[in-house]
Amino acid sequence: MQLIDADRIQRIWRELKARCSDNEEDRGMTGRPPAFLYPAWEEYQNFAGWALVSGYRDDLVLGRIDEERIYGPDNCHWIAPGRTSGTGTPSNLTGRLTADSVELAMQCSVPEKWWDDDRLFLQVTNRGKGYWYVLIEVGRRKTRRKIGEYPSVSLNDARKIARTQTVDR
Repeated sequence: MQLIDADRIQRIWRELKARCSDNEEDRGMTGRPPAFLYPAWEEYQNFAGWALVSGYRDDLVLGRIDEERIYGPDNCHWIAPGRTSGTGTPSNLTGRLTADSVELAMQCSVPEKWWDDDRLFLQVTNRGKGYWYVLIEVGRRKTRRKIGEYPSVSLNDARKIARTQTVDR
């Protein structure tokens, strides 16, 4: 089992909150785009819970997938230092979900998407239900296709089903 540096997670959270609370004058001077924080992440426990189930490791940094969107669970991921985070495709570069991380995701108090890879994710609703989806391309447009509800469809079953879903071009 990997040991986690809880102090580092808290430092990242503090830096993130400071980054998102910069006033407009400071943003204009730095040339950085505006940054806003997902409301549930104002509380450290919510951010730390997300960090632990989304693939946090001490050797990775927090990246925002789309610089135009807020820092939040469906727009952030853990990436290697020096990597460009704005890939345009949500992905978990730190590895795939595990049965334990799916269980933790289901216990979170806020609705979120939990990515297994760049196509498969578990959408947890505010009512505590979880649904597996796979991203597919139809023409030039990406869309999601529902696989099934967790726990009726397990992580392994969702992966098998996702592999059979074709990308229509």
